[in-house]
Amino acid sequence: MLATSIYVSASLYAIALGLILSKPQQTSALFKVVWSTACLLAALHAYLALSDVHHWNHHHAFEHIANETERVLGFRFGYGVYFNYLFVLVWIADVIWLWGSPESYQNRSNRLSSAFHLFLILIMVNGAVVFRDGLPRYLGIVVIAAILAIWWRSKTRS
Repeated sequence: MLATSIYVSASLYAIALGLILSKPQQTSALFKVVWSTACLLAALHAYLALSDVHHWNHHHAFEHIANETERVLGFRFGYGVYFNYLFVLVWIADVIWLWGSPESYQNRSNRLSSAFHLFLILIMVNGAVVFRDGLPRYLGIVVIAAILAIWWRSKTRS
């Protein structure tokens, strides 16, 4: 369930991105449901990782990420755990904004929206590709490639 939750979340993210890039109306019922479900699954993934893998021990999570960073990049850096927490919190805040003030959400600046999506994609690339091996990495590459293709297609049309 841990891996499934984040891959389904990222897949729903790609669908939501396609919806908002193909149709400027970001507050449609379909977008709200897809976006909120993607966020919920990302939060579930974080919950399951913290409870089942790290047994509610932040130090364990920090050390795990430091070890993985060293394995992949050659240096220890456990502070990535805070980026993971921020990923979930920022996305939850975005969903709350979407439901709480759809008109304000729809009219937010393009820079803010772009920065938000770039941050989410960066975290997804790290979690689904950089720090994975084997089949999960390939699944991550497919999902991230779909997200980037949707984004690129929207940029070449505008």
